[in-house]
Amino acid sequence: MNLLVPWASFERHLLIFHSNIFNLKWKNICFHYMPPILISIYQIIFYIYCSFFFPCETQVDFDNNICYYGCQSRDPLIGMWQTSFHGIFPLICVLICNGALLFRVYRSKTRLQQSINWRKYRTMIFQLVSIAFLYLSLNLSFYIAYIWVITAPSPMAVMLLQRTGFFTYFVPLLFPFACFLSIPQLGSKMKQILYLRITPVNHEMKRKAIHLAKT
Repeated sequence: MNLLVPWASFERHLLIFHSNIFNLKWKNICFHYMPPILISIYQIIFYIYCSFFFPCETQVDFDNNICYYGCQSRDPLIGMWQTSFHGIFPLICVLICNGALLFRVYRSKTRLQQSINWRKYRTMIFQLVSIAFLYLSLNLSFYIAYIWVITAPSPMAVMLLQRTGFFTYFVPLLFPFACFLSIPQLGSKMKQILYLRITPVNHEMKRKAIHLAKT
């Protein structure tokens, strides 16, 4: 998931400013469907190898209430690759892509000498801010602590790294709710569902009330 969010942030640029490339079928497949498929296949292969085939032994500490990462994280090469490419690199991409998208939207409107219609762009901005804020807020503290441990190790830095590691587990759990709440038609659809459920009950109560009044 850490690699899918940066791609989604970059693809948003293509959807808004270069939407014509998706008109052709082969370009739509290359730029819309293939990247997430390839990213998912890569992650499945990588973590299957690290979990079942990488020659290491996971050390379990039953004295501390801490869920440690796999033993491959302690390997100099794979651990650095996992932390850099799966962690720090996606954070930087999400920050740059989402910040650049807001800047390009603002710049494109001012260049055309038009006032920004915030009502028109509020759905896109809300989706952008909610998903990016969730991803960054729960991951950023962990990787800041990780860099702190590497550059200036101390007991406080190690303790902070262990505690902030729990935050990263909430990203896949809360991500569907962020996407669900950013659906623009959600409010109207929920009102329609509630109205359809409440209206028959109200008609039935009204009919019974009229019947009792007549009797």
